Amino acid sequence: MNMRLAACLALALTATSARAEDCQLKLFASLDVVESNGEIIVPVTLQGQTGGYMTLDLDGIVSGVSEAVAEKFDLHRQAIAQTTTIYIGDQRVFEKGEVSLQLGGSHGDSWMGIIPKYSPGDPRVVGILAMDVLNQFDIELDFAHNKLNLFSPDHCKGQVVYWTKTAPVAAVPMTLRGDVEFVIPMTLDDKNINVELSTREVAALNGKIAHDDFGLDNAAGTHTFKMISVDGLGITNPTLSIYEDTSGGCNGGAHEKARALLTERDPMMMEYCYGHPDLYLGLQQLKHLRLFIAYKERMLYATAAGAS
Repeated sequence: MNMRLAACLALALTATSARAEDCQLKLFASLDVVESNGEIIVPVTLQGQTGGYMTLDLDGIVSGVSEAVAEKFDLHRQAIAQTTTIYIGDQRVFEKGEVSLQLGGSHGDSWMGIIPKYSPGDPRVVGILAMDVLNQFDIELDFAHNKLNLFSPDHCKGQVVYWTKTAPVAAVPMTLRGDVEFVIPMTLDDKNINVELSTREVAALNGKIAHDDFGLDNAAGTHTFKMISVDGLGITNPTLSIYEDTSGGCNGGAHEKARALLTERDPMMMEYCYGHPDLYLGLQQLKHLRLFIAYKERMLYATAAGAS
């Protein structure tokens, strides 16, 4: 999450919006997701061709397709400006391609990054689906039942948890960091933390937080805690990996990137750094919850996965 940012390569989706006064949720897509190699992959129609999947990246900013896909479909390409730094996964991206993408009943054209050396473990995977596309929807994550549902964001505030009328519902505000990245407040063993949702298999705790708040070694390792809780809804005995935070205390501000030589034809490069959250909540934990991300409303709603 540090040193990333910049252009919104957004999908212009076509679908019928709900009237503002209409409280009925409008479903755009109900997608049967698959767990593959410890990741969640989502079925997509790319350039009119079905059968492909994209890896779901909830803490990713920019979506992208592989170089092989760009060549296969002879995508229209453009270079990304030198003043813009974009990473997809761990790779710097230098070009974007115009892609026709369909998710269920929603479709449109999008500029996506072209990932130069993308080698997914599953041959069906053609790229990475990140929040620059997904933030145009309200998103329901039901990984216990292998579902990703996409709704219109035009509905009455707070009236989104349709699958239960009796189970406890957690409701917490989301804080945006940058254009699309968001964190949500949770507690870990009664200590307040900010959390990003992740589709990585194992949750990861920031080493600085592990050391400062829990007295643990901030080097790589694991630790089992008593509980992760969101607005009173808890997951007991989570085992979290610990990673060393090397982001240097980024706080979301822009700063000049060091350059060896600066001339009138070599403009100053700006980078934005948001640092890492206290915790990346992983797939193992997300399977215990059923989540509704109301992106326009800036709220996250959650129940237990088996709530009915």
